[in-house]
Amino acid sequence: MPAIAEEEAQGWQDSDFEFIEIYNTGDLEIDLTDVRFTKGIDFDFVPGMVVASKDYVLVVRNKRAFQFRYGDGLPVAGEWDPDDRLDNGGENLRLSLGAGIPIVEFRYGDEQPWPEGADGDGFSLTLHDPAAAQPGDHQDPEAWRVSRFQGGSPGTDDGIVFSSWALASGLGGNADWNRDVDGDGLSNFMEYALATNPQASSVGRVPQINRQQQVEGGEQVGSYITFTFRRQIAAEDLNYSVEFSDNLDTWNVVSGFPYSITLHDDGTRTEVWRMPFEGNMVGNYFVRLRVEG
Repeated sequence: MPAIAEEEAQGWQDSDFEFIEIYNTGDLEIDLTDVRFTKGIDFDFVPGMVVASKDYVLVVRNKRAFQFRYGDGLPVAGEWDPDDRLDNGGENLRLSLGAGIPIVEFRYGDEQPWPEGADGDGFSLTLHDPAAAQPGDHQDPEAWRVSRFQGGSPGTDDGIVFSSWALASGLGGNADWNRDVDGDGLSNFMEYALATNPQASSVGRVPQINRQQQVEGGEQVGSYITFTFRRQIAAEDLNYSVEFSDNLDTWNVVSGFPYSITLHDDGTRTEVWRMPFEGNMVGNYFVRLRVEG
């Protein structure tokens, strides 16, 4: 996230807080001797360094700046060459063994289908399911999401699931997905999906359909329909899709990507989807949000 005044007073810039996180998904510790980053940044792990099973190790650009923001006690292996900066526009990263045998290599980007918000807005790129990721998954933009909060979560997993959300919301870890505690017409499951308060009416946060005017060259040339909803950023147990129908029987998925995304500082994001039909079309059209867990 952008440096705040207190950090700028130390002479630090946004890039001083960059970090790369490695997670050991295996059941055994991994010896990082002869492991190094050879593209994107230059960094060699010291001989004998190990990362325990299901644990993290971090490489940072500026250790003092990193500890100022995130605190002590995180598993920082060291600093990379200060002349290297991660490119917000995207670049190639390679983690190698020995002279250059690639362990993981991929190119990230800053345009769809890569997640928006990690190109200078302060959110970090994180895998959806690090424990299940295979080396080839890193190449797939849809395997990634932005961090739940600005600044990321170095050294920890910031994903959430229904049980952890329910516990934090005062429902208990074994809450019933189908129960509507506050009587607002939204089940606990949908309160979770829409990131609303399950113990207070949330009717103001239900998805909205709007008609927008399409203007070209200062003149109105038509209109289109948008569908807007707020959702969890890091709900690893949910799949969201927007669907439309003209008969309430056959539903079609709206393909592509949201028309716009707004990231919020509470771990949620607002998505606006543009429907694939004109706003002045004759006939009935219906739109719905489908959430599967």
